[in-house]
Amino acid sequence: MDVADEVVFAVATAVRGNEELSGTAASCLKVFAALGHPTRLAVVIHLLQVGPRSAVHLQQAAGLTSPGRLYHHLNVLLDSGLVERGLRSRYRLRPEPAAIRALIAAAADVDR
Repeated sequence: MDVADEVVFAVATAVRGNEELSGTAASCLKVFAALGHPTRLAVVIHLLQVGPRSAVHLQQAAGLTSPGRLYHHLNVLLDSGLVERGLRSRYRLRPEPAAIRALIAAAADVDR
């Protein structure tokens, strides 16, 4: 059983049994939840394609009119571990883990 199978099994078991998730399963569930919203997925895909960007740039790229809406989505992405805030408040994808970057790249291909 590989890591992906273990995560799916742990999440399914926890959902059926109302068990608390921990470790890799909890981290992956946060990632899936974060990518489950179209705006957050668009932000992540944009960062994957163009690299680190400011909040103003991300707001425009996501088509949001309110900075408050963007910051809500950025906070979810920060909490999931997909995105980090760097120097001069530029947001970027975290360099690791590679599996998450592969998942994002696959989602970007499906979105087109």
